[in-house]
Amino acid sequence: MQEREKNAMNFLVKLNNLRTNYFSAGFYKYVWLVFFFFGCSSSQNKLVGIDLVSPKKETFSLSKIENSKATVFIFLKPDCPLSQNYTLTLNNLFNDFKNDSILFLGVIPCCVSDSEANDFILRYKILFPVLTDAKNETVNYFKASCTPEVFVIDRKENILYQGAIDNWAVSIGKHRTVVTDNYLEDALTQIRSSLTVTNTQTKAVGCIIEKTN
Repeated sequence: MQEREKNAMNFLVKLNNLRTNYFSAGFYKYVWLVFFFFGCSSSQNKLVGIDLVSPKKETFSLSKIENSKATVFIFLKPDCPLSQNYTLTLNNLFNDFKNDSILFLGVIPCCVSDSEANDFILRYKILFPVLTDAKNETVNYFKASCTPEVFVIDRKENILYQGAIDNWAVSIGKHRTVVTDNYLEDALTQIRSSLTVTNTQTKAVGCIIEKTN
């Protein structure tokens, strides 16, 4: 139970203990309505109320995550070499899982121009939606720190996996010859089969996301 729900419950308990003839049934009805409101509002998904836009100024509502088995948020920056390098891998993953009710969303943090974002999408032929987050709302929500970095959530916004796409990148400018751990693919394969993700977090390597106030 969340903190404000606990506070509301404690308030009701104390109120009941101190109940006198001065309190009417209508007053208690009002108090219970307040408690119900707090309980419902605290359980609402936070991402659902966020609207991102494409570089072409088309609004994309994140309410679509409620209709997907899982949603993959991929933070990307057009000028980041690793973001560029991973576009082919991400396209392949998108094709592998697009029919499994798994939604892929690329997110470009502040502050990138629409033309720069659009050029990036076209140059690397990105197949899934790529949106701009001018206010860094999703960045702050996930506490994303670099690009590329991925967050996989279920329809209730529980994080199922977060971190790197695979272990190809060791650091900026340094990578393995052969990929030996496909973190994101393994997680999505388990999700597709309704299994629990066994490796839920890895350390992402990439270009730092600049924070905004």
